[in-house]
Amino acid sequence: MVPTRRYAAVATLLVAGLLLSASFGTAASLQTEYVARAVDPAARPATVADAEPDVANLDALLADDAEPVREPVATAARTGRFEGAVPPELHIQLKDVDARYAVYDGRYYRLGLTVAAERTRATIRLEPTTGEAVAAAVATPYDAAPPDVRRVVDEGSVRTAGFVEPGLVVRDGTYYLVRTRSEGALVGRLFALLGGFVLAPIGRAYVVAGVGLLAALRTRDTPRPLDDRTALAVVAVAWVGSLALSVLAGRGSLGIRLALAPSVAAVAALGLFAGSCLRRRAWGRLAVASVATAAVGVGAPLAAVGGFGAVVALPILFVGWVGSLPLAAYGYAYTTA
Repeated sequence: MVPTRRYAAVATLLVAGLLLSASFGTAASLQTEYVARAVDPAARPATVADAEPDVANLDALLADDAEPVREPVATAARTGRFEGAVPPELHIQLKDVDARYAVYDGRYYRLGLTVAAERTRATIRLEPTTGEAVAAAVATPYDAAPPDVRRVVDEGSVRTAGFVEPGLVVRDGTYYLVRTRSEGALVGRLFALLGGFVLAPIGRAYVVAGVGLLAALRTRDTPRPLDDRTALAVVAVAWVGSLALSVLAGRGSLGIRLALAPSVAAVAALGLFAGSCLRRRAWGRLAVASVATAAVGVGAPLAAVGGFGAVVALPILFVGWVGSLPLAAYGYAYTTA
């Protein structure tokens, strides 16, 4: 006879799994509001630089830096050029700058930037220019802009689940600045998507584990029905199911989706087997399964997208391991010693 609380615990696991499984879809459906406002680029250099990717806002970039860190840029602004050693903080910041123009001290400059890859040296060229010249060079003509950008310009404000490229757009001689109404909302949405990408496979592992435990409780009519075959079947089904969902309904890089999402699901599902091994002190089986899963989890992204995939996989798989801990508790509780 199986106590009711055993079924209730499995039902709780299923509900948690379903909620986590829906997290990525929920995050993907979140909308961001984009606005387009007519702007005079000559009068609003900082505003333009904050939204136009081809104009770097050096004022904002260096706002929190001490005077010695800012000095190479200030020298380039005064004399037109700086070449030599730069503070490490500035070297790191400049490596991320990829723009033809810049705003510094409220003025526009044509930017030339060469940053040494390994040594803290840089060449900075700042040639004064006008807002009109910058706008003419970087603004996208309305007719050449993507449809979603034209829609924002036409309507003035649009809420969408898609990503609208920010920047200057020119129509009939008028410049419009397209950007998000709230940068924080966009950052929050990106974090929500990343969280959903990681949590959804963990949720699928919980669902598969819950179904497996429920079936075992029903067919074996014992409060501790878990065995190695069932636990390993949960890992396999979680991997295959997550792979299928990634193929049919996933978004983004195919290599990352097919390599990472199934691996996260397998790592999380392995918790059930780990808990069962802990209960029976089957250390050898646990070690072999753990090493094999880790090898596949890192090796698959490495094969799919190279070294970057392996680097990305490590923190994501760690989250999957954290997600496996509740299943380890279930595996321990539902296995006979």
